[in-house]
Amino acid sequence: MSAFTAIYPAGHPNPDHGPPDLEHNASAQGTKPEDVPLAKTVEEIIDAARFPPSGNNMQDLGRKRARGSRRELLNSSRRRLGTINKALTKGSWLDVSFFLRSMTIAARGRARNDHPGGTAKYQLILRKHLPISDDEVVICGMSMGYPDWEKIGELSVKQPKRPGEVDDIVRAFQLTNQRFDVGSTVQTAMSSLENLARIRKLGLLEKFHATRNFLHIDTCVVGSAQYTASDGTKLNTRTLYAALRSLIEAHAALGIQLEANAKLYWVRLRRVDLSRIVEFSSEITSLERVLEAQLARGFATQTDLPLWRVQVLPDNTIVFAYHHAIADGMSAMAFHVQLLRALQTGHAEDDSPIVEVPQTLTMLPAVDCAMNVRPSLPLVFRELYNLVVPLSARHWTANPCPKVPDTTTRVRIVSISAAETQKLLIACRAHQATVTGALYVLIACAISQLVERHKFKSIVGLIALSMRPNAGVSNYEICDYPSAVHAPVPTSTEFSWEEASRVARLLKKQKVKGKEVIGLLRLLFGKYRAFFENKFGKKRESAFSLSNLGRWTAEAPDGKWAVERMMFSQCDVVVGGAFNCSVAGEPNGAVNLVFAWGNGIEDGFMEKLVLLFQEEVANLEK
Repeated sequence: MSAFTAIYPAGHPNPDHGPPDLEHNASAQGTKPEDVPLAKTVEEIIDAARFPPSGNNMQDLGRKRARGSRRELLNSSRRRLGTINKALTKGSWLDVSFFLRSMTIAARGRARNDHPGGTAKYQLILRKHLPISDDEVVICGMSMGYPDWEKIGELSVKQPKRPGEVDDIVRAFQLTNQRFDVGSTVQTAMSSLENLARIRKLGLLEKFHATRNFLHIDTCVVGSAQYTASDGTKLNTRTLYAALRSLIEAHAALGIQLEANAKLYWVRLRRVDLSRIVEFSSEITSLERVLEAQLARGFATQTDLPLWRVQVLPDNTIVFAYHHAIADGMSAMAFHVQLLRALQTGHAEDDSPIVEVPQTLTMLPAVDCAMNVRPSLPLVFRELYNLVVPLSARHWTANPCPKVPDTTTRVRIVSISAAETQKLLIACRAHQATVTGALYVLIACAISQLVERHKFKSIVGLIALSMRPNAGVSNYEICDYPSAVHAPVPTSTEFSWEEASRVARLLKKQKVKGKEVIGLLRLLFGKYRAFFENKFGKKRESAFSLSNLGRWTAEAPDGKWAVERMMFSQCDVVVGGAFNCSVAGEPNGAVNLVFAWGNGIEDGFMEKLVLLFQEEVANLEK
């Protein structure tokens, strides 16, 4: 008997049949050539399968009662948790779902009810009470018990449609006089990518960022800004598509992909379908939640899609997410500067989503080809010493890197008004410091109030630098030209202008020397994967990272559009710092800071740190 004989439209088990014969529900490695009639068998199966138990509670049940019931796992006497190793791929997750579904079918065939519950969101609570290893992630909870049909009768469930009325959830396609071969179709798609025009090889830093994405230890960089129109215009496809078209036609990085092989070439896409990468959201959600959702999504390489996407929120906020290999943090601001200009220009409105990519558009050289990045011998010897002598335990660098990558990221936004920012700028100039140096020391002060200072003599962080000035590249280009410098500061609960000034001097020096840090990547001899995997489970090199895009200095073009609430963030919380702080200025002089952290540091710690940081900023401006 088939496993599906246990499924009945009314939801009641058939007493005339025993348990489903799941032992014979094996995967058939071949099928007979007889046609399966779509109008009968397939639609009947789909129609019967439309009412499964659902972790999201797809039935029409009151939200509050549903949430409470799921937390209690439907008051069942037997409860289970399903977990999976974090390192397994999406295919393995699908296998687990098949297994859990088979358990549900088997239970229903034995007159028991087996139902999923939305427990995955309570991961941290469950780990406090159950022996769940760090390598495992909770998928769902399952309840088992005798079904209470009276409760089920109280639910307002729509009656099943008649067989044949399933057009809302299935679309039928017919290929005339040919069999659809998935293997050959995929091969054809891959060969079409291989035939795309090569632009150039990836540079050292681009390979570095591409490998992080491939290993799922980084997902993307995100830059957002809210667009306002003097006449109240709302962004739509006709307005936005035309503006994005002009950007694609001007910036090569917006129309490229990785070649469909291991040769690490950039290739130029023939066209970009904006309808596949631009999403207009109708649901009003906090920007923090939107950024968290974007930072949880990486990019598929070797496809016919570019390595960026856009989400448009109901309040005209545009969220630009992109692969770090095509662009650095400065590119987030560059994108919005160029998009604002395109909107002001008022290109002929056109809602056609297809953009033909100019095949002669020049792509900037990789940063290591645009300037000499050869490291000095003292720098090489220092790095070799650091490999032999690990970072002292007296340096606080938060929790070690996780053994298994997990890019789950939480976000908190802190805004400093234009007036408060101006006060901070005046104070920094008076003490020969910079805003970046002051913010860095302020974060260290907040950390010092939360750690055991007698155990740690310093806090080690990382500060991002832009190599664009060294290479003569404009701040309004979309490219990948960053570097970074480690900057240990003493653990102290008192803010020190002297320390902020010292950090400012270090940054000024490294703006020239920072290019040598990029050159150190040559010492990996292409072994990027081994380099990153060796960090898993080890002490971090830095507790946090700070990246400051600086002020919005672009001239305001004439027109009805304006930009505010500019901010950006990134995901690098697996083998980078346990948290990062990303800073961006607005055209009106205000500054927004986005704190992002992963599972390498506790949520409670970060919530306290953000509050302490805000207090330190307020005290500094008095």
